[in-house]
Amino acid sequence: MKQTITDNRQTALTKLKLLLTYVDITNSAKELERSHLSGPTAGLVQSDALAAVALLGAEFSQKDEAISLRFRVSGPVAGLLVETTFEGGLRGYTHNKILNDLDARETITDEDALGELAQMTVVRSIPGKTLSNAMIDIHPASIRDGLHEYLNKSLQRKADVNIAVKSTVEGVTYAKAFMIECMPDGDLNAFKKLTAKIKDGSLKKKLVKACNLEDLCSLLKIDDYKLNDVQPLKFKCRCSAERVEAMVNGLPDDDIKDMLKSSEEIQIVCHMCGNGFRVGKSLLWSVLEKRGHDLEFEEDLTND
Repeated sequence: MKQTITDNRQTALTKLKLLLTYVDITNSAKELERSHLSGPTAGLVQSDALAAVALLGAEFSQKDEAISLRFRVSGPVAGLLVETTFEGGLRGYTHNKILNDLDARETITDEDALGELAQMTVVRSIPGKTLSNAMIDIHPASIRDGLHEYLNKSLQRKADVNIAVKSTVEGVTYAKAFMIECMPDGDLNAFKKLTAKIKDGSLKKKLVKACNLEDLCSLLKIDDYKLNDVQPLKFKCRCSAERVEAMVNGLPDDDIKDMLKSSEEIQIVCHMCGNGFRVGKSLLWSVLEKRGHDLEFEEDLTND
């Protein structure tokens, strides 16, 4: 029986004190692309960012913690937001999902979609509280370069990253990423040798070929390391019918009355995953009733 490959993250510490992080989020990237009905270019950009934020998730320290990456860019995709959570959930979206001119190209890339200028915001949070917030300007726009700047300048850490994503007219083919960090007592020469493989493109080829971190270490001829447990990752949004109901409960009376007057079905769509929730008029009347409205009188008015 063929083994099903699931999305995952794994870390390892080498004898030379290099911390390695590997993520494969291919399935989540495909599912998110389908959910948003994204074209291949937006799907590629979305997958790049999803792989980047999945790398950062290796450092969660608190239950219910979340990390988000927000990009505002000058290119036609306009911007994007991706997020990962403590339990391994991944979600996100691009502002523009269909880029006709770029989607028609034989080779799908993210450069023209992102444009020349980008501003990246990294937010670590728990419900009701922001733990940290960093904002970085990137020129030219690049998700990989933005993550590199965040690690090396904002966090003052010696690290490098490689992201490997491929998209065709049929959608995302694979989405993986790898991060190398030289610990304070790590071997700087060994770190430089590995990062040189990022610059010459040879590491990316091995990353595409590898099925897991152990496999990648073998391809890179890295030995004397200790693997940590594999952490499952998956496309999972925090939206729910309960959250939609809570949102409706927070709407002003006039907005709810306008919704009641509408003859069309009311649906609220989650920007992060594309899932839609039907809002029944019984819920809207229930909210007004709790606020002390005379439902029998007001219902007659909405039916006039």
